[in-house]
Amino acid sequence: MPSNIYTIYQAENRDKAYIYGGEISTKFNFGTWFEQVNGLSTTLALGYSEGKSKSSYSGDKYVDLDSVAPMKAIVGVAWDDPAKRYGTALTATFVKGKQATATNRESYSNSGSAITDASSDYMRVPGYGMLDWTAYWQVAKKRAPQWRGLQPHRS
Repeated sequence: MPSNIYTIYQAENRDKAYIYGGEISTKFNFGTWFEQVNGLSTTLALGYSEGKSKSSYSGDKYVDLDSVAPMKAIVGVAWDDPAKRYGTALTATFVKGKQATATNRESYSNSGSAITDASSDYMRVPGYGMLDWTAYWQVAKKRAPQWRGLQPHRS
């Protein structure tokens, strides 16, 4: 390895990995209780997931899978025309941050010798939020699809 390179990042396969979690969600249609706001609804969801992985290297331990978001919350407000001709929704998604961790592996210098007193500072990856606005409208009345040329031939 060239002497001017101080850090190398390398992707590696992990021998054992698992992901588990759960989600709960609900949708409230306010028009069910109040006729004046027929079409107004809200959606609430909360999800949690965790992933761990481990290699068969001596001394390695299970560490968090960095690609798995730890916790997510979704809050949405929508309005749909009672005839379903048009509607709009505003949805906020929030994902919790997480702390990066290291595998329990040896670190090596450019010459290839093991570094016994190596320490790495891993930063906390901050959470984030997204706000999505969507809308739709139906431009024509619903029609059944016509499948010409796909019907069996009758003689």
